Amino acid sequence: HLGGETQVPLNPRRVVSLLDPITDSLLALDVTPVAAASPAAESAGLSYFEPYLEGVLLMSASEPSLEAILSVQPDLILMSPLGAEAQADYEQLSRIAPTVMLENAYEAADVRQSLRDVALTLGLEERASALLNDYDTRIQMLRSALAQALGNENTAVLLRVETDRYALQGDQTSTGAFLYQDLGFRAAREAVGIGFENLSEEVISSLTADHIFLSVEDDVVYERLEARPYWQNLPAAQQGQIHRIERDVWVYGEGVLAYSLRLDDLETFFLEER
Repeated sequence: HLGGETQVPLNPRRVVSLLDPITDSLLALDVTPVAAASPAAESAGLSYFEPYLEGVLLMSASEPSLEAILSVQPDLILMSPLGAEAQADYEQLSRIAPTVMLENAYEAADVRQSLRDVALTLGLEERASALLNDYDTRIQMLRSALAQALGNENTAVLLRVETDRYALQGDQTSTGAFLYQDLGFRAAREAVGIGFENLSEEVISSLTADHIFLSVEDDVVYERLEARPYWQNLPAAQQGQIHRIERDVWVYGEGVLAYSLRLDDLETFFLEER
């Protein structure tokens, strides 16, 4: 792995995760970490983790406490290579327990490979293979159902709106790959060739997408957006195709568990309502 060679214990039971995508992969594999670091740790981690992490020690991803990690007596620590301090962190963590630095466990990585990497480290390759077979079968079935339900009206964008900014997640992001490659939506012209792109309100007012997947900071921001004169004139609004999505699942969530929840949403938006 990126940190060097590590002797991983057989069937580790007390695993510490230092990145949300790693935590996602662990939970998808039915492994509950004894401690997890997250940028959202002060609010019990990402919201979709909440049902799984009762009793789990949560830490800040920016400054995970070595003392706190030591206190849970881990037999394995999983981390990512993000940040210039990663190697120094790796060396300190390796003094506490065997530590593995996972190359693919970071935002915008291939979530399938991230799951495989975590599974390989834990000796759970068969479980991961079965999980991914089920996931990809579901992707193909939903892609076919969406094609039949939407026909040519399948251009889409993911729009993120906060108090003071508008941003698109374009076709160069992992979510773009999920929508446009896996599920067969077509990227609206505003989403082509970009990653995360801050946009002016003028650009937002001219969005041509048939469908807008909308992540808003809170209801106040949503009500303010709805009150904009241009909002109800957007094609997606006129067709009732603005779909509010959960930010933790669609913007911050990176892993098969989060993506499976996205599939639930898409089934609700396009299949159950028809």
